[in-house]
This record gives sequence, C-alpha cells and structure tokens, in this order.
Amino acid sequence: MAVILGTVVATFGIKGEVKIHSNTDFAAYRYKKGNKVILHSPIKNTDEEFKIISHRTNKNVDIVLFEGIINPDMAQKYVGYQVLIERDQDELEDGIYHYEDIYLCDVYHNDVKIGKVIDMINSTSHVTLRIKRDNKKDLLYPFVDRFIKSIDVKEKRIDVNPIEGMID
Repeated sequence: MAVILGTVVATFGIKGEVKIHSNTDFAAYRYKKGNKVILHSPIKNTDEEFKIISHRTNKNVDIVLFEGIINPDMAQKYVGYQVLIERDQDELEDGIYHYEDIYLCDVYHNDVKIGKVIDMINSTSHVTLRIKRDNKKDLLYPFVDRFIKSIDVKEKRIDVNPIEGMID
C-alpha cells in the first residue's frame, strides 16, 4: 500500500524540476536526496519510480528534481501525477500518523460517537480535526495529545478527552 505525499502541480525552472503541493508534514524527510518515490497517473493508472536528486521549498510548495528528468518538457508530462511512497519504506515514530490513518476515523467521547473525521487542518500551532456530525455543524477539534485519549488506526477509532465546553 502506498502513501500519497502530494501532487505535481507545475514545472519549475529550466532544469526539469517540478512543483509539488504536498500533503505531508515531513517534506524535508520525504524528499531527501536519494529517496525513491513513485509518480502515479490517476488518469492512466500507471506508475513510474524516480530517485530524488534535490529538494527545496518555495512559497509553500516543494520543488523537486528527479533523476532522468532534465528539462521542463520532460517534467511537463508529470503535471497532475500523484507522488507516492510505499508504506513499508515509511516507518513513523509512535504518536505520528499518516493523514489516511486518521481520515474517516470515528470519534468517540465516553463511548458515545461524536462523528467522523473528514479533514485535518494544519496551522502553525497544531493540527485540527474537522469532525462531521449528524444534524449539527462540523466540529473543529484540536489534534493535541492533551485532548486525545487513544487512537486505534486499525479500528478507525479515536477517543477524545475534551475539556468542558469543547463539544456542545
């Protein structure tokens, strides 16, 4: 199973670099020189593996150069492709989760279902879960250790520990 790191959104410069809109908090680690990634075409359902030559960040996008892509014309072919990494290459520390591990988890407080995670919003201070609730407005809930009791990614369940007034 592969993890989606982001999507190629444009070419950049004259060397064949691409701009990637990333979904990862670990861009410097993921796009490190020498790492291998898969460029996947959702339209053609094809994959090509590439080795990373260089990486830098510019205006909230990742600029990556892949081995074998040497000019903008070659890079243009990959605009719209997803950037993937095989999950077995991607060991995360305890307490660190992939977006897809948390996405669509059911959220409970005292064994009562609150709703389902439909998005994770990154801010400068922390990640916030957007929880879809039945017949109520979506709940924005801080994804912070203090307010999370437990996470079971296999069962797609998060138990929360809110302070009074966090959940109406």
